[in-house]
Amino acid sequence: MSFPFTKIIAVLQVTPEHPTAEHIEMFGGPDCDFYFVTHDAAHPDAVKFCPNTSWAETRNVLVELVPREYEYYAFVDYDYEIESLTQLSVLEQMISDLDLFKPAVLVPYPGDGLLGPLAGDLKYRQSRAHSVRLFAHAGLVVVHHTLLDWFFPLVTQFDGGFSAAHLFNILQIPFMKNIIMSHKFMYHNRVLGPSESNAPHNKSVKKSHQNMDKMWHWIRPAFEIHDFSKFNKALDIKKYFTTICDTRQLVPEVNNSDDLNYYDPRLLRLFFDPRHEYFKDKGF
Repeated sequence: MSFPFTKIIAVLQVTPEHPTAEHIEMFGGPDCDFYFVTHDAAHPDAVKFCPNTSWAETRNVLVELVPREYEYYAFVDYDYEIESLTQLSVLEQMISDLDLFKPAVLVPYPGDGLLGPLAGDLKYRQSRAHSVRLFAHAGLVVVHHTLLDWFFPLVTQFDGGFSAAHLFNILQIPFMKNIIMSHKFMYHNRVLGPSESNAPHNKSVKKSHQNMDKMWHWIRPAFEIHDFSKFNKALDIKKYFTTICDTRQLVPEVNNSDDLNYYDPRLLRLFFDPRHEYFKDKGF
């Protein structure tokens, strides 16, 4: 390998009792390691047992405890089915996309059980190999190692769920052209999809959105590049940036730097006020 890392990808999973067998098989091999934490029952191979924790708290534990030896860190929810749309395996396709773009963040194309217009848009999916996409679902996301300390720890004081995922997406805004959606592999959430009203992630949806709005009003004053004061709801900023993406004029950027570091304080200060309490330990 041409870079000073143990392997290309570390796959990180939060799961109730045991890791997803299909995912362990899918992400096995010389280029990838698999780590997981559990929250309902202890497992002998888990990085840690984390009872009574939120989704954000368990992801934070993974980031804190896994080795910093990988080029990319892939966060994969346990209930996702992942499908390659090429002759390559899922892992091979993921690595191919990473090698091609060296993105800040890579996400797959959404499939069955995922909300949003892209999931059912076969024409758009087949119209290109990759696209720029902000505010994708945070259930499967691959992050460049230089941005782990930017995105983590996830915010937990609002609910550790929707609000944390939403802020995670907001923090991707400075790297817009390097937030790549691959149209060559996709993911499905057929078991706990949006139609399953009793699914854990769909309980108390109204309260979750209220917490998202609380988080938004807390982080909104930190924005430097635009007057978002009239954006009263958390989803307003998502609509704003997905509309930009939906114009479909943005070209994914290929980053060929030999010493790639996405954590650029000058860039970050163009978008966020480092004096805001959330950013006080981010060092920019």
